[in-house]
Amino acid sequence: MTVKKLRYLAYALVAVAFCACQKEPSTSGLHKDYLVYTAYDTEADFGAVDTYYLPDSILLIGGADKTEYWKDGNALEIVNTVASRMNAAGYTRTEDKDAASVGLQLSYVQKVTYFVGYDYPYWWWYYPYYWTPGYWGDWLGWHYPYRVYYGYTAGSLL
Repeated sequence: MTVKKLRYLAYALVAVAFCACQKEPSTSGLHKDYLVYTAYDTEADFGAVDTYYLPDSILLIGGADKTEYWKDGNALEIVNTVASRMNAAGYTRTEDKDAASVGLQLSYVQKVTYFVGYDYPYWWWYYPYYWTPGYWGDWLGWHYPYRVYYGYTAGSLL
């Protein structure tokens, strides 16, 4: 092989390496940092509030027909963090709903998105994406295209 051909091969490999990007942005890091937004009535008298009721589960708001609650270890960690922050602020947690000055409800809005990919007959139909989900062949010969299925969950804690 000549040096000129090796140079073109090296350029081609570098171009392929730069094009080997992830199609969707990664959502794996979203659980590490929580964004907190607080809205309250500026005329509310928080001095009159001394006790609060907080259930031990988080209400799931999604596509279910019936009420669902999130009760695993991750949910308990979030509930306990909210309770410890409320206790540090001088409020007392009570198990009696009627005796509490205020009730807190933690809710999680959940959206699940699914994607099913299949092959289009022309390469330009994929613009601006980097890959096609079909499989048209390799050194073994031609094959029918296969479908790609994946999904991800995104949500907000209220």
